[in-house]
Amino acid sequence: MNKTTENATNDKKRIRFRFPSIKDILLAILAAVLCGMGVGFVNYSSLGMDAIGILYDGIRNVLHLSPAQIGYASYIVCFVLSVFLWFAARKYVSFGSLIYIVFYGMSANLGTSLWEYINPKEGIVTAILIALLGLLILYSGLAIFITINIGVDVFTESFFGYVILQAEQCL
Repeated sequence: MNKTTENATNDKKRIRFRFPSIKDILLAILAAVLCGMGVGFVNYSSLGMDAIGILYDGIRNVLHLSPAQIGYASYIVCFVLSVFLWFAARKYVSFGSLIYIVFYGMSANLGTSLWEYINPKEGIVTAILIALLGLLILYSGLAIFITINIGVDVFTESFFGYVILQAEQCL
């Protein structure tokens, strides 16, 4: 292999940090806020959560926090996972992850508190409508976050980081 080919190969192996544009940062903040608000709405409906939301809710219960404080539980879980990732698979921690962590937790608290303030009429139909609205908002935010491509949440990073580390050990 000649020197030029060797340098090109080494360049491809290096991971280069690309600082996102202001537009991408603002879109990432919007996306994280939408995701958090959506989770807050689903949390308020009390009809169940996704796997990650269940983990947040369990941590919230163990710490004796109110339902409107589910975002604080997400901060704790994301911090622990981020520390793990920093040491185990640093290359998967990104600027987008930081944006997601900061704005997701705050917005989840806000989403739940908003519905507690509005205090809609209790009933299964109302709960279903709130949950559906929350899911629509959550997945809209997730679609925006994926589209701008500046990173993912720490759960996705943890999963893929672990899988890739295991695959590298097998090779």
